[in-house]
Amino acid sequence: MALQARDIDVRVEFDRAKALRFMSQHGEKAHRRRVRTLLFLARALAPVKTGRLRSSHEIRRRRLGSLNAESAVVATAPYASFVHDGRHPYGPMKKQPWMRRALDELRSDPLG
Repeated sequence: MALQARDIDVRVEFDRAKALRFMSQHGEKAHRRRVRTLLFLARALAPVKTGRLRSSHEIRRRRLGSLNAESAVVATAPYASFVHDGRHPYGPMKKQPWMRRALDELRSDPLG
């Protein structure tokens, strides 16, 4: 019995609206999960003296379009940048870049 080559006709229908809705829902969910992870890492790595700096971390979101979102993890304590960068108006202080370390740790995560 010899095999014969046959033409195979494959038809793919693409519903653009459904595809965009799917990407929007699942991409946004992954984005939110990643930003929450960064928030938890930043809080865990923040230097603690009174706890005010650690508790001042929050997420700020900004929507850029139907499929694009931008988020930032910020520390709202007035002295956060002084501690992070080691620059104080009254002279140098020890640099403690916990946000940088949190971001580096998040980027090195193979599952992220």
